[in-house]
Amino acid sequence: MCDLQHFYLVKLTPVSDLPKLVTDSNKLLEFYYFVRNHLGKRTAYVIPTMEKWIPFCGPRLIKEGMNVFTRFGDLNPKQILMLFNQFSSWPEYEDSSFHTAFQKYNRKYASGKD
Repeated sequence: MCDLQHFYLVKLTPVSDLPKLVTDSNKLLEFYYFVRNHLGKRTAYVIPTMEKWIPFCGPRLIKEGMNVFTRFGDLNPKQILMLFNQFSSWPEYEDSSFHTAFQKYNRKYASGKD
């Protein structure tokens, strides 16, 4: 749908040191997948969504200052990066359904089908 009554200007500034900010630079594509999946649904609650990927991770997120009513849309870019860095550093991460879904996506992406 095109709204001809309004004109929006958007300035995008890339973060040049993003590979340094992601804890493990090999996880840059995983970070992209994380952002793509979670920020498309900005009204989704963080803790219930993350617990779908790694069950019982809620208490760890609560220790970091989140509550059950925190939504992805409430997080600023630094918090999203912090959330991903924590999430990807947990011991359960490699066996999580998120990692499995990412690997499936990565095979599709690597083969050039998107």
